[in-house]
Amino acid sequence: MPNTHLIYLTVKAMLEPILLSATFAIIVTGGTYLYVRGTESCTIAFLSRVAGYYFSFGVPIALLAYVTGYLTSISRVAAVGAVLPAIIALIGGLNIYVFGSDSKYKLVVGFCVCVFTVALFYGIQRGALERESGREARLLRLSEQERRVRNYREYRSLPSELPAWITTGEPK
Repeated sequence: MPNTHLIYLTVKAMLEPILLSATFAIIVTGGTYLYVRGTESCTIAFLSRVAGYYFSFGVPIALLAYVTGYLTSISRVAAVGAVLPAIIALIGGLNIYVFGSDSKYKLVVGFCVCVFTVALFYGIQRGALERESGREARLLRLSEQERRVRNYREYRSLPSELPAWITTGEPK
C-alpha cells in the first residue's frame, strides 16, 4: 500500500508551480484585457483563449523550474555552480533566437522567462527550507537517541562512555 502522506506531499509540491503559472496567466490575461478593451476583439472567448494559451505554455516551464530549483537547493552538493550558468545560457539563447528573428512569440517567451525565474526562485527557497528543517529534525532525533542510550547505560551501571567498537564498528 502506498504511503498516503508521501503522495499528498508530492501532489502538493506539483500543484504549487501550477498555481503559480495560473496566477501569471491570469495577470497577463488581465493586462491583455486592459490593452484591448473597447475593441471588437475583446470578448470572453478571446480572453479565455489567451488565458489558456499562457497557462498551457506556463505550466511545463513552471514545473521544470520548480523541480530544478528544489533539487538544486535540497542537495548537499554545490550544484548551483552548474545550474546557474545553464539557466543563463538557456535564457540568453532564447532571447537571441526570438528577438533576433521575426517571431510572433516574443510575448510568450517573455512570459515563460518570468514564470521560469519566479518558479526557480520559489523552488530554491522551498528546497532550502526543507533541507534545513530536515537537518534540525535529524539532530533532534540523534540527541534523543543519545539521551536514551546514556540513560540505559546508567541504569545498567555501565561506563558512561561508549566503547570504541560501538561507534567505529571495529573491535579493539
